[in-house]
Order: sequence, then structure tokens, then C-alpha cells
Amino acid sequence: TYPAQAGIVGGGMGAAAAIAVDEIQSKRDARVIAYTNDRVLAYNRMIHHALHGNTICPFVAGEPVVAHSQFEARDWDIEHGTPGRPRIIITSEELEVISAEPMPHPMYADIPAHRIVLQQDDGNHVCSYVADDQMQLNQVINRLFEQWRQAKASKADDAKTYSGKAWGLRKAFAPLRHAYAITTHKSQGSTFDVVVVDFDDLAKMRSTFDRNRALYVACT
Repeated sequence: TYPAQAGIVGGGMGAAAAIAVDEIQSKRDARVIAYTNDRVLAYNRMIHHALHGNTICPFVAGEPVVAHSQFEARDWDIEHGTPGRPRIIITSEELEVISAEPMPHPMYADIPAHRIVLQQDDGNHVCSYVADDQMQLNQVINRLFEQWRQAKASKADDAKTYSGKAWGLRKAFAPLRHAYAITTHKSQGSTFDVVVVDFDDLAKMRSTFDRNRALYVACT
């Protein structure tokens, strides 16, 4: 059991994730709020797995997601299933997954991916692509940037080739994350039915002022 309104709950990350899962299954808009990105990613993995099990695509229909950085999507005609004009999705924008269909990106057929349709707050639908293994994709991008830095340092002629490939990959796939858990910074100004605050993670802040401010943001 846990408090109906507010209170302190023990049990660590497992207990916090379980509360969030229970609230989400009860059709309430719940979020876990933590301090570090690593803790947020861990919560998102735990909650996604608890709700949907192991999935090939990182995201499934009905899940809340957030743009980790700005990217370009395309408007999507739900009735005809066709893409439209480009649309910019801004950093930290929350969206809902409508569908995810196995489909490689037209420019990167060798990367397992899904075409994902998303709904914005205003009801508009957009589509983009997500890599099935986002961690592996990020490793490839980081490796290309490292090759670019090395080539640039040695003044190699092919330096721009590496950076071009890296930016091409980065722009091709939507930088989405689950939104079951978010950082205190990104939660500012938001309103949810239920909030589970990871105080242990907030306590990692060295400054008492920053910690108190983060706790205030999380609770309000």
C-alpha cells in the first residue's frame, strides 16, 4: 500500500516503478521524477517492460514519448496513410505513439527500424523512423564523429565524409525516449495526476539550494 495523497514510500526503484505501473494501468497520467538521466532511462526501461514485455520496437501504440532533442518529422494523413509536409518537433515535446510498423528508413535499409506515427497535443499526426536498437545506433554515430575528429586532426581529405555520415544518421531517426519518467528539469511547468519523486536520486545534488528547488519543482 502507499499514500492516497502524499507521503514517503520505501523500497527503492522497484517500489517507485511499481506505483507508476499501477497508476498507469488505472488510466491515470503518472510520472516518475528523478534527477539524473541514467536513473530516468532505467525507470523508463523498467516501466515499459512491466507494461509491454520485450518488444522489437522500442515503442508501442499508446505509450507517451518525449523528444530528447529537436528533429524533423512529417505530417501524417491518418485516413490515407501518407506522409505530408515536414514538421519540426521541438526538444522536450511530449507525444503519444499511435502506431509502429516494421519498416527500414529509405536511406538506411541496413538498419532495422520501425516507421512510427505520433500524435501531438493539438491532435496533429506526424511520422518518423526509430531504430530498433537505439543504443547501437548511437554507438555508430559516436564512432563516426570520433573518426571525423581524428581525420580532422590529421587534416585528412575524407574528414567531412565521416561528419556527413554521422549527421545523416542522426537526422534520419527520431531521438525519442519514453516519458514514463522524466528529470526534474524537464518536468517544470507540467501537471500530472500522480507523481512519484525519487528523493534518493535528488539527494545526489551537492547544493542544498538546488536540491530543495528540484524537490519543489517535482512536488508542484
